[in-house]
Amino acid sequence: MKLKTNYPFIMLHGATGFGEDELLNKIVPYWGMLSCDILTHLNCLGFETHSPSGGGYSSAWDRACQTYAQLTGTRVDYGKAHSEKYGHERYGRTYDKPLIEKWDEKNKINIIGHSFGSNVGRLFITLLAKGSEEERAVTPEDELSPLFKGGNSELVHSFTSIAGANRGTSLLRLFKGFTGAFATAMISAYHMGSGTFVQKVQDLNMDQFGLSSKASNQEIQKVNRNLKKCAEVGCCKDNAIYDCSIEGAQEQNEWSECCKNVYYFAIACSTTKQSMITKKRREVPLNTTLIPFRPVARIIGALQKNQPGEVQIDEKWLMNDGMVNTISELNPPNEPAVDYHDIISTNQKVKPGVWHLMDVLTMDHLQVVGGLIPVAKPAEVLKIYSDHFRRICQLD
Repeated sequence: MKLKTNYPFIMLHGATGFGEDELLNKIVPYWGMLSCDILTHLNCLGFETHSPSGGGYSSAWDRACQTYAQLTGTRVDYGKAHSEKYGHERYGRTYDKPLIEKWDEKNKINIIGHSFGSNVGRLFITLLAKGSEEERAVTPEDELSPLFKGGNSELVHSFTSIAGANRGTSLLRLFKGFTGAFATAMISAYHMGSGTFVQKVQDLNMDQFGLSSKASNQEIQKVNRNLKKCAEVGCCKDNAIYDCSIEGAQEQNEWSECCKNVYYFAIACSTTKQSMITKKRREVPLNTTLIPFRPVARIIGALQKNQPGEVQIDEKWLMNDGMVNTISELNPPNEPAVDYHDIISTNQKVKPGVWHLMDVLTMDHLQVVGGLIPVAKPAEVLKIYSDHFRRICQLD
């Protein structure tokens, strides 16, 4: 099959994930996990793939800035307005070499985002397209990052959400009122590995908050001070946990938007089925679901908890993949969508600026990227990606 384009694919990992430059990825690749090595397979097929690293608990904004710096081989600029608002450093790490050699309107990129990587990718594209009015208002022209200037939507060819938390996950409703404490606990657990082998295996990558990979936890006073910072980060809105909540996702959805020049695809997953032994509808996990996900799948499959002022959820939110509601993995509610198979069956053209919804895969949240135990069948996983990459490369 002759391809019309063959732009590089930028693969964005989910929350707590890791990129290609981290030691853990060499031990267990994020894209493939215990099943296979998806990116190596795709590279052998002639596709160019890159997997930049982002902070495991960094917000979508911060990770978008980190992604831009890695793609362009520059210093991370989180923005003057944003960094002052959330009390962290404006500048982060410097990347001496860009991940891709050429990146312009003739040499575009395709972006694939798994889980929270979808939220990151969508915000990243929106920043490229319209920039940030807040950053432009407070930053001198000669200091403003090109990411915040806007007018660059032509740099992206396509975007694919894979099990993306595009509308958030209802799981975090369980921590209502304690979301900050939950985020603090998660960030602290990672941060306690700073300066140890743990940090070398997987980098927390939240230097902007002073949670550096070089931080020492030999001095108790310094550990306490840094744990205090973990609490500050966890209790603010500048972290992945908040962004994955339904309300956090709604805030992003009110600002992010489909770009008219970009092709959009959504691949959703489900690892539950409707229970037949209860009068009230609920979803229960399949036997193929990752064991730690099974109780989570049951919780999400029965959760219709609403408080005044919250985004209302109903039975449509019960089906899930063990971490994220299946409905959330579709298009954001304010963006247009069509069924991909309806388009193909009627010989219509795939159009940019519209979400194309693919078949819902019977996989849990990690099986779609290879999985842990039980793993997905390697041939099945590799076919999902190779077929989709060819599909994208057939677009004008």
